[in-house]
Amino acid sequence: MRRKEFIDKIFRYGILGGLVLLAGFLLLKRNVQPSGHSCADLKICRNCKKFEVCTLPEKKL
Repeated sequence: MRRKEFIDKIFRYGILGGLVLLAGFLLLKRNVQPSGHSCADLKICRNCKKFEVCTLPEKKL
């Protein structure tokens, strides 16, 4: 392997690694659950065991 090819590969894989790290960081940074509340039965709230004490806005639908 020549020196120029070696430097090209280091540069290419360095950029690729940086993009992978950036994408991973952005995916981990996302907030998956809004305001810390979740409801497994959004479409069938009336049958939910927590319906009486539920504070989610979906209950009002």
